[in-house]
Formats: sequence, structure tokens, C-alpha cells
Amino acid sequence: VDREDGLLVQPGDAASLAAAINELTSGFVDYPTLSRNAQARHAERFSAEAMASNVAAVYDQVLGR
Repeated sequence: VDREDGLLVQPGDAASLAAAINELTSGFVDYPTLSRNAQARHAERFSAEAMASNVAAVYDQVLGR
């Protein structure tokens, strides 16, 4: 999520990428908070338990359960 757990820029937009990097390196953005939020989001969405649950849901859908 932009400015919650990272900074998003449009693909191919070098000026926006440079501006985002500048914000991060200049302290205009709270990098530690972005980092913590990103780690928490990753742990929530991509833990072994979450991935196993998602795979099981796909199997259930394919098998019509």
C-alpha cells in the first residue's frame, strides 16, 4: 500500500522513482515504519500457514468442494 508499507511508482517513470528514492534517503518518509509495516504484511500474507491455506483453497475449488 503506497506510503503505508512502501512507495509505489508507475513502471517506466524514472522521475517518480528518483523522487521516491530521494524521499527515502532524505528522511521525508518514515522508513522504519514503512519497513515494519512491510514485514508485517509479508508475514501475514506469505507465512507457511497462509500459503498452505491458499493452496488448499485452490484444491477445494478445483475439486468442487
